[in-house]
Amino acid sequence: MVVAAEGAARIFSMANVDEWELGHLFDIAGWTQIRGGITQLLRSAAREFDSLERVPGRTGRYSVTNRGREAVLHWTD
Repeated sequence: MVVAAEGAARIFSMANVDEWELGHLFDIAGWTQIRGGITQLLRSAAREFDSLERVPGRTGRYSVTNRGREAVLHWTD
C-alpha cells in the first residue's frame, strides 16, 4: 500500500490518496485487492507503522511519511 501511495506521488503527481484511489492503483498494477478492504489497513499504516499519515483537514486522505518513503526506496534497492 505504501508502494502504491508513493508510486501515485511519483508517477501521477498525487500528493495524497484515499481508499478508492489506492484500490484503483492496485487494479492498474494488477495487484490483488486486500481482503477486508483498504480502510483499516490505511489506518493501521498511519497509526502503527508510521508509513502513512492522515492529511489534516482532508478526511480519508493519506500521504507517505519520510519513514515510509525510506522503507520503499530501501525495499526496491
